[in-house]
Amino acid sequence: MRNNTLALVLKNDWVTSPLDHTYNGKYTLGQFHLTDTFIVEYMKLIHGIEIPDSWISSCFTNISDTNTRKVMYMEGCGMLSKDTMNEIRNAVKFPTDDVKIYRNGKKIVKIKFMEDHNETTN
Repeated sequence: MRNNTLALVLKNDWVTSPLDHTYNGKYTLGQFHLTDTFIVEYMKLIHGIEIPDSWISSCFTNISDTNTRKVMYMEGCGMLSKDTMNEIRNAVKFPTDDVKIYRNGKKIVKIKFMEDHNETTN
């Protein structure tokens, strides 16, 4: 997994053994780290929330990563609440057939709808 290979996240992939069970922050789920890129994509695809770069151009200027700045903006505006983070965690814990979630190693990095979903929403 260390060579940028994406793997599909399956139900219960997030579970770690009890010895590995540590709390590493609000963007973790078992063995996985929910990346800012994933969170931004999730909010765009599932909730239709897309933060234009112009909204964050003068916010959090000490942080270079645009997606990190977008996540911080969403948190500050209440778009990314505890309930929404729990929803995101549940989506990773129990992926549905119409949504595919991908990881690179232990980092959750990508989400996409399957074609059937796109055809019904277009």
